[in-house]
Amino acid sequence: MPQSGKARGVISAVGAAFLLFLGMFLHADMARADDPAKGPYIGMRGFLVFTDVDDVTFSSPDSSEFTILDDAIEFQGGLSLAFGYEWSKHLKLPIRTELEGNWRVSHDLDGRAQSSPDGAVGYNNHVANLNPMVNVLLDIPTGSFWRPYVGGGVGVSFNVSHVSNAPIEEPEGSTDQHINASFAWSLQAGLHFRWSRNWAIQAGYRFSNLGRIDTGTLAQNVAAGDRFVGEDFTAHDILLGINYMF
Repeated sequence: MPQSGKARGVISAVGAAFLLFLGMFLHADMARADDPAKGPYIGMRGFLVFTDVDDVTFSSPDSSEFTILDDAIEFQGGLSLAFGYEWSKHLKLPIRTELEGNWRVSHDLDGRAQSSPDGAVGYNNHVANLNPMVNVLLDIPTGSFWRPYVGGGVGVSFNVSHVSNAPIEEPEGSTDQHINASFAWSLQAGLHFRWSRNWAIQAGYRFSNLGRIDTGTLAQNVAAGDRFVGEDFTAHDILLGINYMF
């Protein structure tokens, strides 16, 4: 699609989302500051992600040497869907629990053979992340529609490596895929603004440790026996979302 067509598509999507948001706001039953939401809710969030991976190692049965590329902080995007419950009616505390599924697009963790004179031969590894979490959040009452919150979560991080063996500037060859499951944990804080009895906006920051990236032992169609491992995969999420309370 031409760039102008893409730009028009993005503007149309943003405009439609704005009109939908405006319609919900104008027709919402406005909340009272002394009437906090209680019970179940569903939330959708989009977020900007800055990912990083440390302690990257490479092993090869023929002792080949590779230079690791793209292991610095990268910018990407993500989406999540959460099902939650606000417990103040039962516990007399403004605590929320959530079951949340996160999807982060891709972190590039590439390698280039040191034996290649121009650095053109090696691997491209695109790592996607699927991350179900159980969160516990504490809302801090302020007597207004705005409530700061703090919390954390634990879960599983599925780091999906898509590895291709291809020279740079040429079509990528065969690919190999490996899923590594790791323990994940997160800490977060932000603001929760309830503008009606049923709708609320949530904005915040979250740090997540997503465990280990591991390509597994690469198959024959890529390069038999080679393997990349990153021991500490982390994400910094800037979140913006909307909750609907039943």
